[in-house]
Amino acid sequence: MSETDHLDQEHIKAIANEYQQIREAIAGITMGWAALESHMALLLDVITNKTGVGLAIYYAPANTETRFDIVDHALQTAIRGQKCTAIVMTVWAPLKRRLDSARKKRNKIFHGSIGTVSAPRRGGRGNYVRLMPPIFDFHRMQREHKDKQIPGMSAHDVSAITTRIWELGKDVNIMQDVMESLQRGDETTLKEKCSELIARHPN
Repeated sequence: MSETDHLDQEHIKAIANEYQQIREAIAGITMGWAALESHMALLLDVITNKTGVGLAIYYAPANTETRFDIVDHALQTAIRGQKCTAIVMTVWAPLKRRLDSARKKRNKIFHGSIGTVSAPRRGGRGNYVRLMPPIFDFHRMQREHKDKQIPGMSAHDVSAITTRIWELGKDVNIMQDVMESLQRGDETTLKEKCSELIARHPN
């Protein structure tokens, strides 16, 4: 085998490995998202005094945006007029924004396709594996294209979103503690849990 053939084989292996990494990251997002939705359903159940009604309400709509908005509206209604309304909103408002951002990224990933693109690199051109919009979705491809950047998301990009989704599940779990503390009138624990959430996202 010539040196060129050896390099070609190594390149093929590298591309196959990137495909596998992206597939595994997408699988991680699928599992992480299911866990996140469970945490959100439980948060709604806490808000509705753990009657089980919140769980039924959460899963009634199929649309995730609607589910998230139901939790948001229920939470804001539950804290309205409470002594700790301001501090609870200090952590919930940015958490809701992170949830909405993750939802949009998750939708983009689930409606994407894995492909190989050719782009300039040192010494010529190279092939890169990316998660991209569907091949014939020209409008989205054009909208997301950025000059001097390889189009699509790398395995690293997708894995980062996987991690973010699992971390959001932890955030929502802490938010459950916040709401339970509010219902008990335990202002000390409520403030501790809010501080914990703030510390998890210093920026």
